[in-house]
Order: sequence, then structure tokens, then C-alpha cells
Amino acid sequence: MHWAFGSKSPKRTPKSQQSPFDEQHFIQRFTPRRKNSLWSKRNVDKVAALTQAERMRPAGQAEVNAAKADGRWDRAYSSASTMEVPLDFAEALRRNNEANKFFDALNKTQRYAFLWRIETTRRPETRKRKIDQFVNLLAEHKTL
Repeated sequence: MHWAFGSKSPKRTPKSQQSPFDEQHFIQRFTPRRKNSLWSKRNVDKVAALTQAERMRPAGQAEVNAAKADGRWDRAYSSASTMEVPLDFAEALRRNNEANKFFDALNKTQRYAFLWRIETTRRPETRKRKIDQFVNLLAEHKTL
């Protein structure tokens, strides 16, 4: 855990907590990434911006290098606003009319709960099993 002291600013840093210090300053706690934590596409984009601005720190670059080495970088997940229904899941839903209708009626948060779990699955056989489970769950009008 790392602490920083700075001036009040509207910007917040991910994986951090700000506490007021006085009228013009705050104390901010930065929490390092957990080993093997997933990367979001949003954070991948932030790394690109930091790198281009030459603001990437050695510790951050080490995390990026580790993620690239073990494949987490390439498996970065989409945000709720940009995630699309994968073709294999869409096809499975098309084959089950009841599940398809219920999935279409879900709100964005409920849909993302299903889509995130499918997108972040590593092995193809696990993905197939999850899709089958989710279609059955949706056909019963249940959510996660």
C-alpha cells in the first residue's frame, strides 16, 4: 500500500481512496494490483495514454509486462457500455426462445453480469458449459 499527499483535484485514480487532510489537500491511498488480476480495456487504454505521455512508472510497466507475458493483457474485458453479446451466446439464445425473450428484457446491469462471465472465461470448454448453464437459467426466468 502506498500513500500520497496532494492538492484537491476532481480527478480520482482507480484502486485508490482519498481522505480529506485539510481545506486544500487530501491524502490518497494507492492499492497495488493483486497477482493475476484481470485487466479492463479501459485500463489498457489508460496505459497507452500514460505511455504516450511518458508518465508510465516502472512499477506500472512491470505490471503491464507481467500481464502481457501471461495473456491477461490480450484478454482485457469490455465495460458494460461497450460489451456486445458474443456470437456463440447469441446463437445459443436464438435456439431457446424463452431464454432469448427473458435476456432481451433484462436491464443493462443484469445483462453485463452474464456477458462479463462469458467474456472472462479462459477455456473454450468452460465457456461452452457456462453458456449452456446461462441459457437454462434464463429460460427459467432467473438471473445471476
